[in-house]
Amino acid sequence: MGKNILVFVIGVTLAFVGVEGGARMMANVLGVSSYMQYDEQVGWKAKPGSVKRHRDERMGFDATYHINEKGLRGPTYNQAKSEEVYRIVLLGDSNGFGWGIPDGKYFAAILDDELEGVEVINLSLSGYGTDQEYLRFVEEGMAYQPDLVIVQVTPNDFEEIQHPFFNGKAKPQFVLSERNELRLVNVPVKPIGPKAEDFYDNSLPLPFREWLEWHSYAYNYFNEKYYTLKRKTTKSKSAELSREIFSTDSVLLFKRIIGQLKAKLDEIGAEGLIVYASKEVSEHDYLADSPLPVLDLYPVMSAYEQEHGVQLYYADGVHWNEKGHRLIADELKRVVEHYRTSATLQVAMALD
Repeated sequence: MGKNILVFVIGVTLAFVGVEGGARMMANVLGVSSYMQYDEQVGWKAKPGSVKRHRDERMGFDATYHINEKGLRGPTYNQAKSEEVYRIVLLGDSNGFGWGIPDGKYFAAILDDELEGVEVINLSLSGYGTDQEYLRFVEEGMAYQPDLVIVQVTPNDFEEIQHPFFNGKAKPQFVLSERNELRLVNVPVKPIGPKAEDFYDNSLPLPFREWLEWHSYAYNYFNEKYYTLKRKTTKSKSAELSREIFSTDSVLLFKRIIGQLKAKLDEIGAEGLIVYASKEVSEHDYLADSPLPVLDLYPVMSAYEQEHGVQLYYADGVHWNEKGHRLIADELKRVVEHYRTSATLQVAMALD
């Protein structure tokens, strides 16, 4: 009996190794190579030096992401900057990262390439909420001595900050005390367990699935197929719960986090700007009293779509496609020049 069990275990192990090895050899074809890794402070970061080919037939893109040695998408810059450089730090999620967009074609890369004397440090990463973006800024962004910090907002930011997990991955979370003060919980980041499974039940029900998600190419391939099939055939618990994205608590929490970010910007003498281009109408009102100025680019996007008869969003209506990123970049180029000119005038007046 014991011998049979041993043979079975060895057989399963060899089969797993074979499947995993095949998935790694075919990583570019299957699009399963991982560019994410666990991080105890913000939940996850991109792996320094990694390359990810990302294909999505439903959205209609085939993009490759190159991650530099500092774990960021884009050029590598030293933290110290020269006086001639105007530096932008971008905080955002998948739209800021350039989800589904080839290297050089997402708006942060366009700004960095086409604005002379401007360097863009892109701390955005897919799945990030405003809480993770703030923590990443304190941990890394401040050291880059930014002149302007752009916070790219997507409607699900208001959802993500309410939970210590997102899409099955554990993350840090801010909660409000009785005095409405921010308190950070779940750091170092750890799995939340059954509570997360109740909210996000779209992963393959295997043991050690969090470890597998970070380390196994084969698991990620089959997990994506499982998720696609489940969306078509069943209604998941997460869909049934239909989490309320905009609530009084989530809006207050968002503004407290942005308020804390503004305090950090004041410390280092940097400007801050919230940018979004969302079809979510209710978001407009919730950002009205933001501690940082807000730039709503959706009217520009909508008018462009109607005038030119093109789509600027992918089929999900949330992520900007390549044309959308181009338009966002063109609009932001004018805004950045305005901020840079204002900063130059302030310096000149101070010298006088």
